[in-house]
Formats: sequence, C-alpha cells, structure tokens
Amino acid sequence: MSCATFIYALECEGFVKIGVTSSPRNRLAVAQTMSPFNVELIGFFEGTEGDERDLHERFADFHHRGEWFKKEGDLARWCDGIAGRGLNNSAIVHLRKYLKAKRGRLTSLANGIGVRPGTISQWDRIPADRVFAVSRLTGIPIEELRPDLVNACDDGRAA
Repeated sequence: MSCATFIYALECEGFVKIGVTSSPRNRLAVAQTMSPFNVELIGFFEGTEGDERDLHERFADFHHRGEWFKKEGDLARWCDGIAGRGLNNSAIVHLRKYLKAKRGRLTSLANGIGVRPGTISQWDRIPADRVFAVSRLTGIPIEELRPDLVNACDDGRAA
C-alpha cells in the first residue's frame, strides 16, 4: 500500500519552497531546524512528484535555488490561493496574517507567551492554555482564535 503524498509550500524570508512529501508538518519541522529564520507552512494538498515538477516549471521565472523560489508575481498569487489549505484551521491562518502584517510581531508574541517563534509557526491550532495570552497580546478575540472553546462554554460544557 502506498502512502498519500502532498504538494506543500513553505515560506521563509520572501522565498517559497515547493516540494512533495508524505508529511507536510514533519517537513516543516525539518526545514525549521535547518533554517536560522522562521519558516511557515503556507498550505498543502494531495499531489505527486509529477505535480511538483509541473509547479517548478510553471514558476521557473521565479526560481532561486533548489526548490526555493522568490515569492513574486504569479507565484505569490498561487501562494495566496493555497494559504491555509490542508491546515483546516482558519484561526491559525488569521493569526499568521496578523503576525506577517508587521515585522517583529512573531518574536514579540513568542516572547510575550514564553515560547520560541518556531513553536508558534508549528501550531496547527492555538493551545488552549495559550489562547488568552495570545488574544491579549494580539487583540484578536478569543472567539476568533479558538471558537471551539467559546462554543463549548456557551453550551454549558467544560472546554
């Protein structure tokens, strides 16, 4: 039996890595370990090595080195189109957009909650024990960050 493979896009310092893997989140962890800069998983979807090759050809004008491309033009629009795909969590996408909107926000948030920036980048959902601090520091309402916690409380159930 063969494993499903996924096309993924990672972003780091204005560059995008397009690759194929059976585990996008593990690939993010490896890339983050090898990079001195914050690396984020833009999104992923089922695909093959052939699909990866097609994307590399499609964005050849933006090629930088290896599987890394400059995030410009059509590639930037493609990234916007897959942002959050596979992540199944619009709250994380919302938080990432907030953090990217102004330089230094990721580091400031990480310092404010006592974690490393790479930890936040690997979240696929905001941990319940961090949601109040994240909300306080970002100004994003808790109900947007973790609607499941608010809805659980509204239904009278423990979160």
